[in-house]
Amino acid sequence: MPFSPPDLDPTSGAGADSDLVRRHAVGAEKLRSGFTTLAVGQAGIVGQWLGFDLSSSSAVRDVAGNPELGTIAFGYLAAHMQSLLATAPVVLMFDDLQWAENESLDVIGQIVDAFAEAPLLVV
Repeated sequence: MPFSPPDLDPTSGAGADSDLVRRHAVGAEKLRSGFTTLAVGQAGIVGQWLGFDLSSSSAVRDVAGNPELGTIAFGYLAAHMQSLLATAPVVLMFDDLQWAENESLDVIGQIVDAFAEAPLLVV
């Protein structure tokens, strides 16, 4: 599963305190609201794939354990990107990639490959 920032993962560290859980919930909601071109369930699936615990979503529960989760989620992410790119150039900025797991770097690579001819800048 792609990298999830430790401050948004309620299972990291020594116990899940209420502030950490609250920050995770805020981060998950921001993630959902950012995917404006996707249905809430689709955004939840992408968020789960990216490392957020959105297991309370019925859409996420429907695909839980599906070995094709990554393919499904990337399809939704690619559809979202395509919608954005149809209206304007897009800049994706990633920070702290030195902490990223290989899976996260693979996702960035997939995005770059899928949209090689699009007006997309990845920083």
